Amino acid sequence: MKNSITLIVSIFWLSIAIAQDAQLFENDWYIEKVEKAGEEIVPPDSNCSKYGRVYFENEDFSTEDACCETGCTSNIIYQGNNMFELSGKIPCLLDTGCSDEQWNFFAQHNGIYFGEPTIGFYNPYEYQITNDGDSLALVVTNGIGDKAYYNNVLLSTQIFQDLKISIYPNPVKDRLVIESQVPIEHLQVYSINGREVLRESVDIESVNVSKLPSGIYFMSIDTQEGTLIKKFIKN
Repeated sequence: MKNSITLIVSIFWLSIAIAQDAQLFENDWYIEKVEKAGEEIVPPDSNCSKYGRVYFENEDFSTEDACCETGCTSNIIYQGNNMFELSGKIPCLLDTGCSDEQWNFFAQHNGIYFGEPTIGFYNPYEYQITNDGDSLALVVTNGIGDKAYYNNVLLSTQIFQDLKISIYPNPVKDRLVIESQVPIEHLQVYSINGREVLRESVDIESVNVSKLPSGIYFMSIDTQEGTLIKKFIKN
C-alpha cells in the first residue's frame, strides 16, 4: 500500500513538471540582466562572457556563474501555469577569486532566487518564454516583483565587439568561411532553439554546413580574447 501511495505521488508531481513549457527544460538560459525595485543591473565589462545561467530539472533548480566558478542549488516544485516554488537547503560553491564586480553581479542574480537565511526564498516564481524570431527569451519574476532576464543563446557583450572576426557568404549553402585576426580555439553552431548542431576544434578557417536544414543559426566562436556570437542563414 505504501509503495502504491508513493507511486501515485510521484506520478502527480511528474505530471505537473510535464505540464510546464517544454522549452524551459530543453534550453540553456544565459543571464542578460536583473531588475530590482525597478533598477536594471547588467553584467560588468570583463573578459568573461558567461556571467550566469539557471538550470531547471524535475526536482532541482540551480544558478551558476562560470566567471566566478560558483553557484547555488535548491529543490523546485512546479505548480502549473508557468509557476514554481523553491524549497530546502541552499548549498553554494564558494567564490574562487573573481573580481569584485563579477562577484557583485552574481550576488544580484542569485538574489532573485535565494535570500538571506532568515528569508530563504522569494516564492512564488512566475516565468514567461517568448520567441523574437532569432532566439528565445526567458523572464523569471519572483514573489516580490524582481526579475531576471535570460536568452537561450550566449550573446556578444560590448567588450567583444572589437574582435575582428567575419563570416561569409551569409546566407550560405555549403561552406561558411571564417576570417579572424585572433586564433580560434573552437566553435559551436546552435539552432534557433538553442540546440548544439555542430562543433569544430580543428580546421576552423571554414565549416561545412551543407547538411544543416535551412534556417537561422548562431555560431559561438571561442578565442583567447573572448567569445563572439555570429548569426548566419543557411539556405
